[in-house]
Amino acid sequence: MNTVNINQTIIDDNEKLLALLSHLGSMFGGILLPLIIWAVQKDKSQFVRFHSLQAIFFQLLFIVVVVIIVVIVAVIYLAFIFTYGLSNPDTSGLFFPNIIIGVVMYSSIFFSIFILYGYSIYLAVKSYKGEYTKYPIIGNIIYKRVFGEY
Repeated sequence: MNTVNINQTIIDDNEKLLALLSHLGSMFGGILLPLIIWAVQKDKSQFVRFHSLQAIFFQLLFIVVVVIIVVIVAVIYLAFIFTYGLSNPDTSGLFFPNIIIGVVMYSSIFFSIFILYGYSIYLAVKSYKGEYTKYPIIGNIIYKRVFGEY
């Protein structure tokens, strides 16, 4: 993640607040709040458009990551059940591995949500200070889309 400085008009407090709310939208409505802010402000403020688009795509990326985690854990779980269940007719030994797989799955999802909220709060604070802080993967793409340059 890197912070960039743009020489443009002064960013007012309303723009900073909308950028902050875009990033905090992950806690209060997921993708909906940044999407509404982007739709209303996309032609009025490049600062708000930049931060709301980043928040939208970060939410989408987060959803994809959680789905991938769930699919991986489900495949491991099913592979274990079918492998162990087909070779051993006594299924009483499946209780402990089922608990371990469940704990790993829910811990992974909880950890992902914790990272999402922490990173969203961090970027909300940075945007409220008037900084153009980019996400590692999507930041440059969105920056080029909004400003037409790197």
